[in-house]
Amino acid sequence: MSGLFRCAGDIIFDDHSPLPGQISEVQLKQYSETSNFLQCVKPLTKDCPYFFGQIRALARNSKITIGIAGSDIQEDARPGQWNNTVGYCNDTGKCYTSHNVSANTSGEKYGIGDVFGVMVTYFGKQMSTVTFVKNGQPVATSLRVPLHTWTVMFCVLRYHFETDLEQYLPTITLENGPIDLGMMWPQAVIGKPYFNDKNMIHWMKHPDVKYDAFEKMFITERQNGTPDVLPVQSPQSFSKEFEHYEIIVKQTSPEGAGPAVGIATCSPLKPSPTCDILKDFFRWMPDGKSKHFIRINKTRIDQRIGFGIHYSPDERDKPDFNDKEQQLVLCFVSLDTEIVYCKMMIQPEGGFFPLFLLNRATSRVMVDVELHRNIKDLSFLDIEYRKSYAESVKKITEDCLLRTATEEAVNMEMIRRSEALNITIPEPATKPDLSYQYCRVHLPQDKMGIHVVQFQKPLTVENEDSVVSIGVANSKFPLNKHPGKLPSTVGWTSRDGRLHYSGRFDGNILGERYHEGDTVGVELTAFDSKWPVALFQKNCSPVGTRYLMLWDKSQFLPTVSLCGNGYEVIIDIYWQNKISIGPVFDLLDLECWCLPEDSVVDSRKRIVYVKDHIDMHVIQSPYAFDTTLNYDYFEIEIIDQFGEEKRPPGIALTSPCFQDLNALSVSNFRQDFVRFLAIGEAEKSVSVGSKIGWGIIVPESEAKKKDDKLIICYLTIDRSITLTRVIYEPPGGIYPLILLSQGVNRVKVGQVFHINNHPITKEISETLISEAKEIIGKEQILISEGRDIDELRVDKADLYKPLVETVAKTKDKPKMADVVFAATALKKSGNKIVQSKTLLYHVLYDFCSILHCLIHSSTSTVFTYILFTSNTLLRKDSMALCTDTTNSSALAGSHFNPLSLTFDVSPPFKFQETTEIRPSCPSYPCCPRLVSLLTTMTNASLNFMEDDNEYHSTVFIK
Repeated sequence: MSGLFRCAGDIIFDDHSPLPGQISEVQLKQYSETSNFLQCVKPLTKDCPYFFGQIRALARNSKITIGIAGSDIQEDARPGQWNNTVGYCNDTGKCYTSHNVSANTSGEKYGIGDVFGVMVTYFGKQMSTVTFVKNGQPVATSLRVPLHTWTVMFCVLRYHFETDLEQYLPTITLENGPIDLGMMWPQAVIGKPYFNDKNMIHWMKHPDVKYDAFEKMFITERQNGTPDVLPVQSPQSFSKEFEHYEIIVKQTSPEGAGPAVGIATCSPLKPSPTCDILKDFFRWMPDGKSKHFIRINKTRIDQRIGFGIHYSPDERDKPDFNDKEQQLVLCFVSLDTEIVYCKMMIQPEGGFFPLFLLNRATSRVMVDVELHRNIKDLSFLDIEYRKSYAESVKKITEDCLLRTATEEAVNMEMIRRSEALNITIPEPATKPDLSYQYCRVHLPQDKMGIHVVQFQKPLTVENEDSVVSIGVANSKFPLNKHPGKLPSTVGWTSRDGRLHYSGRFDGNILGERYHEGDTVGVELTAFDSKWPVALFQKNCSPVGTRYLMLWDKSQFLPTVSLCGNGYEVIIDIYWQNKISIGPVFDLLDLECWCLPEDSVVDSRKRIVYVKDHIDMHVIQSPYAFDTTLNYDYFEIEIIDQFGEEKRPPGIALTSPCFQDLNALSVSNFRQDFVRFLAIGEAEKSVSVGSKIGWGIIVPESEAKKKDDKLIICYLTIDRSITLTRVIYEPPGGIYPLILLSQGVNRVKVGQVFHINNHPITKEISETLISEAKEIIGKEQILISEGRDIDELRVDKADLYKPLVETVAKTKDKPKMADVVFAATALKKSGNKIVQSKTLLYHVLYDFCSILHCLIHSSTSTVFTYILFTSNTLLRKDSMALCTDTTNSSALAGSHFNPLSLTFDVSPPFKFQETTEIRPSCPSYPCCPRLVSLLTTMTNASLNFMEDDNEYHSTVFIK
């Protein structure tokens, strides 16, 4: 044993120190499926910053990850998917840094014959820059546009946030053999790749952007699914020798809109900086409308648009000047060599990288990095730098003092904790230092029981996107309990992975476990709501949502509990005063949705694959609908055959989790969710290729309300509206939800999030709301008199309304059209549910009694009896079709499991009745529910906006 390598698993390798130029053999045995680990314990250095490998043999499902990790990484973890590590995966092409993959760089897959590697391009004090290489070229980038914020983040390459250079250890993991690699470890590599910004082939670009060497031009070749904006980025950062570049416009829009120019960091900074002049990116875009200085931002053919940076005139000529270290730089934009805009920014370590953005208006540009590579006359820039310098230093100082001094300080007086915990806090700083923004909490091995640390500064609207692990509670929270397991608290425990709120853990998504090496957090949103919503996150991905049922906003205190059970526990906490914004989840990126564990996403086809499952699986949007951001609709496409044995996927609109309806007024319009499942007769309404969707409309009369806001939910099939339903918007908003029953292992999610020209007019909206308010008024009169709203005998089926009623109203129920929609109607009952063994016997007795009555009636009936029980032996899929439910789960099997018994008493089918009985407990009141057939579909048409194209479709129902 050479002692040069750390190995785990079935890897066979050359265990000796390689000579310069020597290839080392690395192989994984056949049938070895688990993660196998190999790490060189000699770190990368400035003299040896690069290592790489070549794939000689690879099984179809093999996985390789190459990266940099420390000695603390567990042997079953991948580099990049552990804190303070980076990694590059062959099967997806994704590049990770400390779990984060949500930057621009999506990478490229690599396989047999490819040469892949990792190179540290700059060794910094706070962080270093890393380039992933494939076949001698830097890995390309692709753009992510966060729909939720409509802003753009530009990132290239990756930061490595490890500050200890001795922990820059070359690491590879192998899965699913056989795999055969030839590795060149850092000691064996002779030379290193050099990427020249003057060589346009080296510029990193989206796959749909090509460089035409004959025309010397970047050209967009758009295909289906091509993003609106495509980045092209330099492989080298700005420096004293490379201060300015220009693009020459070869195409523009009639309005004069052109390509954007800008700069970007390697990847999102960690944590997100609080200082407004320290940012991940900066761009300048001529849109043909807005002004900078006195000029209209219009472009013309052959116009030169440039971007550059200017270093301190007092420092740049010193012999020890380092143009890659953190410092203030003046960013400027030029039009035909005339400087038209300036802005001071803090350059992070490693420097800013030039980039430009191609859009639909501009798909052809040339790049010039030589003619005006350096600005000859620096007098104007020197004046602007000195003019802006004092104000910029003031901003930096104020931000540092705000975060580390006076009342904002993270000091021991601001921390409430158990005596057993040892706390280390950052020292006050006078300049941004991203390497040490956390508070370290240490629980010694010999301290037993639960111990709590709480930051005595509440999460506020100003910190709405703040992130802190791992719960929220008030100042009276005991120091020996877990947040979330007591009233008015919310929390997430690592042992069982459950998301708790006010002592409950039920919800659409139960959560998932987390371990050493993971980064977890909680973000509070919807501060104006009656109950704020906690969005839990793991490794930069959303996990699930829960209510924080705490009224006093000054008591929204970040709270963390630790229980070592005889083991030492160390965690690093970034309190909200160290973070400007939490992770921003791009709704167009399905990996940013709340997914079941081990799900796989095909981003190009927009298909989510889930593993085999028995219980209902769900996929939830990380954000609630927001009409102000044109996010008020979603849809899925049915892509697999279905039938009695295999159900199609369903869709729903849901509250963040189950509401505490005891704290809200009772109403037929207050629901946890509305859903659609195409089962039973509803199967006739859809087929393979059908698109089903839910959307909402907020009428003008309700838009300004904070609480008890009435909204209109509408269901579409093949982009035609079939039904509308008025409900109260749940506190915290209403979330899109996808339901996958047993046997459904994939679903295709659409890209439409907003209807451009809506057929539901303002007049129709207000009519629907007026009809709802009329019923609500009658409900309130009954409540004020101490009576029950069930006395109104409102059939919830009648609350579902077609877009235009063309069927004359009769005393009888409308006949069945091509689709069946059923809605649960809450009915009171004196029946009692007996526990455990006798439960099923009582249910069957009641069922036989009802069935006897139905058989002797003159009505043709399909009867479904659904029993919700915690007995796992009775688990089956729910037979409900389209339901809106009060205080219940949107899926079968998440907390209580349904037993469904269905009989066709007398065909042909005419209407369906369903009786549900729930166990008697505070969360699930004992009551049967009668579900009746509703409605008739009528003509409706929609115009959808998708990728700037309009889609028009009409469905005619006989």
